[in-house]
Amino acid sequence: MRRFIPLIVIVILAGVTIFFDLHRWLAPQTLLAYRTELLALVEDHTFLSALAFVALYTVVVATSLPGALALSLISGFLFGIVLGSLLNVIAATSGAVILFIILRYANVEKLTQKAGGWVARLRDGFARNAFFYLLFLRLLPVAPFFAVNVVAPLLGMRLLPFTLATAIGILPGTIIYTTIGTGFDQALVAALSGGQLLDMLETHHLLAFGGLALLSLAPPLLKALNAKRKPKT
Repeated sequence: MRRFIPLIVIVILAGVTIFFDLHRWLAPQTLLAYRTELLALVEDHTFLSALAFVALYTVVVATSLPGALALSLISGFLFGIVLGSLLNVIAATSGAVILFIILRYANVEKLTQKAGGWVARLRDGFARNAFFYLLFLRLLPVAPFFAVNVVAPLLGMRLLPFTLATAIGILPGTIIYTTIGTGFDQALVAALSGGQLLDMLETHHLLAFGGLALLSLAPPLLKALNAKRKPKT
């Protein structure tokens, strides 16, 4: 039973957060209400604010709670593109690694041995080349981030390749979301003043939206290419 204690703690944390609706604090309207205070806090206590942000983001990822995307955007809003992207990668990778270790420690790999569907397809991919397959899953949004965090350790992947593939694979998407997040401040100003958001966005924000669109198009394009490669019967 000791092996399951960390996993039980995660489930309890997730349950309490959802039951008491604690993730509402990440909602845009909440940020709007505390916008000035948050920016002042980061300006006066940048290091402590960064540590607190990383800790919060890590817990969200480790418990598979909703809010990781919102936090990626918030990081850009609070810390800028460079520092915000770095904090996002550190936190998301740390949360994924913590969940990986907890699941491996609980030794629940047998739960996926007879699983079918998309789990079976993931098992085949990991069996061929775990590092590059996970890197592919991280680079392109073909599977939910939290689902890959759960399935990878259950399919026998080792910790070091998992950590490296996660950190490298999420970097492009992280930079895109963080860059979009830097425009969150302009979005709030536009909402308050009744102005047009597009008039307030800069070139790098528009490029980030374009990069996000390309990432979203990748899965259907890959599916179409695979369909063409299959021999006709």
